[in-house]
Amino acid sequence: MGLNIGIITYAAPHLKTEQLVLGLRVNPIYEMTIFALPYRQRNRREVLFQHRPEQGTGVSGRQIADSLGLMYIPCGSETDIGDFCDYYIIAGAGIIPGEAIGNKKIINCHPGIIPISRGLDSFKWAILNRLPIGNTLHFIDQSVDAGRILCRLQTPLYQADSIESYARRHYEAEIMMLVNFESLLRSDTGPTNTESFDQYPPGEPQMRMPRDAETGLRAAFEEYKEVFAAQ
Repeated sequence: MGLNIGIITYAAPHLKTEQLVLGLRVNPIYEMTIFALPYRQRNRREVLFQHRPEQGTGVSGRQIADSLGLMYIPCGSETDIGDFCDYYIIAGAGIIPGEAIGNKKIINCHPGIIPISRGLDSFKWAILNRLPIGNTLHFIDQSVDAGRILCRLQTPLYQADSIESYARRHYEAEIMMLVNFESLLRSDTGPTNTESFDQYPPGEPQMRMPRDAETGLRAAFEEYKEVFAAQ
């Protein structure tokens, strides 16, 4: 019997949603329902390095649902997300309150190694702080970037990488882990690379990287490669 997968996203064009749904549809046993939350436009920030693709370049969840014959449910808030799916995957959302989580099995992929890198701009902060860079697939709870870990995978880094090529690979790995969530969920190996991560202390959730900190990012990346790149 197939799984009913709930995709939590924004009611707006969204690249990650497009990539996730089109990746999941390769598995014909999945039934998918798109739950669309209100999208609140943030003030645009000027950044020196855009480490993730521009998400507004994707198409809307409604267009994807209509083209694939999926159920599309507009939600006024997180509490309107129905409790009838086997698993929920976050494609786009803010912090989901505890009353909206309830007993739902909601899976997120955080673009950092939990609990070392939490919060926003994990990719950038990890470079400056010389911490391993990877993605963490986990169930969400009421804490920020916490919950039971399903899998942690470090993003491969090579001496020939530019910061742009490494950021691209890191983002693609995040999508790959979400698309393959079921095999990672059912794996009996547990979180990966545990030993190599245990030497780093848990971190507090970070805010967006300020521009003055970002000015040294490219130089810091070249030093970062000397520590973490494959030889």
